[in-house]
Amino acid sequence: VYPAQALFCAKPIASLAGVRGLRVRTSSVAQSDWIEALGGRPVATPFAELVPNLRAGTVDCAITGTMSGNTIGLHELTT
Repeated sequence: VYPAQALFCAKPIASLAGVRGLRVRTSSVAQSDWIEALGGRPVATPFAELVPNLRAGTVDCAITGTMSGNTIGLHELTT
């Protein structure tokens, strides 16, 4: 069972339409399908590589649980 999921993005987006063209870290087939439906590019990335990939610009956004994302500092790397 997944906890509540959040979209953490390096740059602000005004709506889900803002995901179009962005590389978004996903952790499941369902998340990847959803990001593709929004026009984004899903990137399967292990949780341990989230922070380095956001810092390097390899991904623009990440979908992960709110607690786990805040625990690793995504709230400080994203807007």
